[in-house]
Amino acid sequence: MNLLNMNYQNFKLYIVVVLIFFTFFSYSERSNEFSKIINALNNESFSLAEKECLKFFNADEEDNKDQYRYFLAHSYCGQKKYQEVLNLLSEVEQIGKSIYWKSYALMGLKDYDAAKKLLDINLLDDDLLPERIYLKGLILFESGELNKAEETLLSFLKNFPNHFYVDEVNFQLARIYKNQNRVKLAKDVLSNLVALDNLDLKDRSKLLLSNLLFEENNDSSQAKLFLTDIINNNNSTLDNRMIAVDIISTNYIKNNQLLSAIKVYENAIGWANDTDGYNLKNKLVNLLINESLFNDALRWIDIIQAEALSKEEAIDLQFKKAKIFLFLERSNDAEFAYQVILDAAENNLSIAKAYYGRGISLWNLGRSEEAAYMFNNAYKIKVNDTINIQSILKAGDAYYKSSMYDEAELCYLKFIDEYPNDLNYPQVLYQLGLSIARIGRRSDALNCFKEVCDQFPDNTYSIQSRLRIADILIAEKKWEDAIKTYILIEKYSKDKNIRAYSKMQHGLLLYQLGFYNEAYDIFVFIIKNNPASEHALQAQYLTGFCLYMMDKVEEALDICRTFTSKYPDSKWTPDVLFWLAQQAYNSKNFSEAEILFLNIFDNYFTHRLAEQSLFRAGKSSMKQAFYNKAVERFNLLVRSFPNSKIIPEARFHQGDALTELGEYARAILAYEEILKKFPQDEIADIALGRIGDCQFSLASNQVSRYKEALAKYQTLLERGNLSIEFKMQCLYKAGRCEMKLGNIEQGFDYYMSVVYYFINEDIEKSLSNLTWFTRSAFAAAELQVKINNFKGACAIYERVMNANIPSSIEAKRRYNILLSKNNESNSKLGKQ
Repeated sequence: MNLLNMNYQNFKLYIVVVLIFFTFFSYSERSNEFSKIINALNNESFSLAEKECLKFFNADEEDNKDQYRYFLAHSYCGQKKYQEVLNLLSEVEQIGKSIYWKSYALMGLKDYDAAKKLLDINLLDDDLLPERIYLKGLILFESGELNKAEETLLSFLKNFPNHFYVDEVNFQLARIYKNQNRVKLAKDVLSNLVALDNLDLKDRSKLLLSNLLFEENNDSSQAKLFLTDIINNNNSTLDNRMIAVDIISTNYIKNNQLLSAIKVYENAIGWANDTDGYNLKNKLVNLLINESLFNDALRWIDIIQAEALSKEEAIDLQFKKAKIFLFLERSNDAEFAYQVILDAAENNLSIAKAYYGRGISLWNLGRSEEAAYMFNNAYKIKVNDTINIQSILKAGDAYYKSSMYDEAELCYLKFIDEYPNDLNYPQVLYQLGLSIARIGRRSDALNCFKEVCDQFPDNTYSIQSRLRIADILIAEKKWEDAIKTYILIEKYSKDKNIRAYSKMQHGLLLYQLGFYNEAYDIFVFIIKNNPASEHALQAQYLTGFCLYMMDKVEEALDICRTFTSKYPDSKWTPDVLFWLAQQAYNSKNFSEAEILFLNIFDNYFTHRLAEQSLFRAGKSSMKQAFYNKAVERFNLLVRSFPNSKIIPEARFHQGDALTELGEYARAILAYEEILKKFPQDEIADIALGRIGDCQFSLASNQVSRYKEALAKYQTLLERGNLSIEFKMQCLYKAGRCEMKLGNIEQGFDYYMSVVYYFINEDIEKSLSNLTWFTRSAFAAAELQVKINNFKGACAIYERVMNANIPSSIEAKRRYNILLSKNNESNSKLGKQ
């Protein structure tokens, strides 16, 4: 309504100009000069009018000054230089014209009492009497004296029924009636005014009437028609058109018709002046954001940033852009947008907000350590408590996420010291406990959690603290205390979900401790009492696990199979399928195991068990001697999970499968990939040994391969960090290569190294160790037999016999045969 009033004031000034013009024109010799000034005033070129007036006012004779004085007063009023008007007319006689302009200036300065007092002077002076009465009515209206304003304006109509102000007076009366809640009377007056030929008054009447119609009917079609007519009329003043835009868009927004409001703004931007257009674009951006039309909002922000009237406005637009990027999860763009603000901003509040926003962006990008630095910077600026609290809290969280628990602790301690009465205090105390627990100070962490429970028993973090207390007790193997804590949570927590979670943790602890019957009872309780919770789903398959450990195998398997069939989309289903596959594998039902493992890979590819499942599907294929399938599975694993930690093991098994297929050259390639890409992996040495085995197998067609195989075994033996079993295996295989190369003595030495190592080092008599010992001993003995050193062979067999191992029986049998042959040979020599 202030805009409506200003429009009227401009119109009123024009009327007064006309009056003064006719007053002076009739007797002035300077009609051309007056015309130039009057034209400037009529065109609202008030500064030009002021310049022209001063030129003559300062230079002219005293007799003519009065003529320019009121033109100058008019130009000052048009520029809102109200004090200059009062100064200009301070020494002037109190006549109609001077009273009018001084009163007008006092009204502009909102000194209504002085204006009214002045207008009461010399009201019988005919000079501008109607205008002064009218002005008094306006001033009474502005000062809230509605009844007196009405009385004054009605007296105007009574005394000056033919004055050209009559329609304007009726418009002002309509405003008074509106404020007096005499809506029907206001509407009747305005309905007559909207039919006038005076476009400005007609438009202003439509604007006021539209407001009244919207108050009666929130979605008045007549009001929208009036406003649309003004907006689309190029002959209407820009001020009236802008007011119409404001009224209709406000109505659309109030009725949640945001798209309609957006269209109004977009249309108005095309014809509005620069200042109004800029404001419209700002409003449009806000609407587009509210309507989640973020891309359109970004487009308009880019347009108006170049038109920003100040650096502060440009920064405000940049904030909006950054927030939109966060909404769109374009965190890289958001981070850059906030950095632009940091590069330009000088205001501490803007800088702090930009640091905080950039911290959020970095947090979203997973760059939590950098985020913590930004939050800390925002906190250090100390602009206000709201930003300080958010910043130091998020800094602590970011440090915690970065595993920088000492720094997180310092942030949370600062918060506790500076904001002990903040609503976030329980949360911060809880997170302080988490940080301290991560550092390893369990006792201090326990105290933090207990303080949360004691000081804020009804707070959400009190229950969370009890759960963390249980975690610490479990870590310290205080099982009974942990169970008691769970029981307290289940008894006193008001949150049904928390009780269910605690019950689940309680059951899991009992399961891990081996109390399967008790755990089973808890899981059954959860299923019955919380059937709709996710804990109930987890409890269902866990009852199967418990039954399996209670030797109720078939019942357990049935429960788990039913679970996977009934809940294929549950987050627990891959775990249950993996468990079922493991049971099948361990039961040597490799075909079923393979199917189940592949099910996990095919249907739950993003699950943490997917790569392990594909690996085990390959192993299941190998167990069934489907070596080609196994090779395919291991190749698929490497393609599907190029960063997997089990690639070395997959390549190793792939090499073994190829070996079983007799494809030794391809097997060597698989083993060599391990050596090249994973030289530090513990399986690398075994892979090198496998290469030696493959080269030995290929040597049947290429004798030089024996040397290559021997080199591999010797390389392994030189490393000196081999397991006992692997060292014995390499020694035996090195001896075998030497024999193939015709190096009998060296081969014999390798074999005997195994024998002496086994006997002298008191090696564990495991199946593998016994295998390599026996093979080496028998190979060495057979070598002695070949060179007719029966005595030496018998000595080796005696060592095997004295080892008291399963192969001792075979060694004795061979020993007896050799002894018999030796006696027979000696007997023949004696007869000769």
